[in-house]
Amino acid sequence: ADRPADRKRPAILLASAFHPWEVSTPEFVFDAALQLLTATDPSTRNWLKELAFVLIPFTNPDGSHTFWHESNRFGRKNRRRIGRSQGQNIGVDLNRNFPFRWSPYTNLYNSNEPSSTFYRGTSPGSEPETKAIMRLAQRERFVSSVSYHAAATRILVPYTIDGVKNPKPSTAWIVAREMEKKLPHAFGRKPYKFVRNLYPVTGTDQDWHYFTYGTLAYLVEVPWSNPPPERLRESVIHSRPIWQHLAERWVAGPSLTVSVRRAGRPLNARIMIKEIKHFEGERQRTHPQTGQYHTYL
Repeated sequence: ADRPADRKRPAILLASAFHPWEVSTPEFVFDAALQLLTATDPSTRNWLKELAFVLIPFTNPDGSHTFWHESNRFGRKNRRRIGRSQGQNIGVDLNRNFPFRWSPYTNLYNSNEPSSTFYRGTSPGSEPETKAIMRLAQRERFVSSVSYHAAATRILVPYTIDGVKNPKPSTAWIVAREMEKKLPHAFGRKPYKFVRNLYPVTGTDQDWHYFTYGTLAYLVEVPWSNPPPERLRESVIHSRPIWQHLAERWVAGPSLTVSVRRAGRPLNARIMIKEIKHFEGERQRTHPQTGQYHTYL
């Protein structure tokens, strides 16, 4: 942000390397950082005037260290040992550990077995990395977020969990359809496709952000996991409109900031927009330290 100490402005989160063996994902966050730090065009300067950006290239630092310096057999989970039954494949899949619809549901990509690559952990929000993201989100109340994964050339729009009903109308899907028009490029004849999910999962950061704070949280499956340089450059350049649209859409609107105060002091108030119906018990609230709530419309 142009004034990082301004705690009242809305913030956008970009995060990657939840699963470090999805090798290319940090490059998308580093590229966004470079754009924001060096660009001098009016649009970028305006984004930095109106918004704050929080960028996390390595959400899973221990898993990243293990993948790069010990063995590329292990690169999805963090490396916190849980019990004695994990063998060498220790840790938890962080994107199964968030406390929204975390459950004993199992299939090929969700597991209660500690030795599984898709192990969800002992309890919702059990892992230090998960807790760190949750504390950050509690502090910032992100208006939108992008988490980068690989490599299906898909963009997942919340809610992604089967059986969970989206608000009506769904701002997340409306903004997604706008974004889709800015992503015509085909990666090996395959453009980005917007979908609800790739397969049934629970405990994802994306749905937790969306449910807890109303964050327009998108999970981007970038085209290639470990591409040669020319394809990496192609995928990074032609994926920029994802986060750039979220920034421009906030500035251009329609968007809304609500400030609730009493006797000059901020209130932690519940916010409801009459025209939007919710079905999952979402209760969006103003930030207790600022009394503000930010949302796309």
